[in-house]
Amino acid sequence: MEIFVRLSVDKLLKSKIVDYANEAVIRVFKENILPFFEKYDSNHFRNEKLWCEACDIAIKAELETF
Repeated sequence: MEIFVRLSVDKLLKSKIVDYANEAVIRVFKENILPFFEKYDSNHFRNEKLWCEACDIAIKAELETF
């Protein structure tokens, strides 16, 4: 997280594009970081493989032994 703050400050605050560090961080996240991560579905594995009935049955069967 620190690297994002430092890069934001160097890119936008020191070049006088924005007036405050928090504005620089918010702008970098909105314009550069979030569009990149929105391309990927981080829950795809969970939805397709982990949160299924077969896994639920297996986990519940093991929990009953404790």
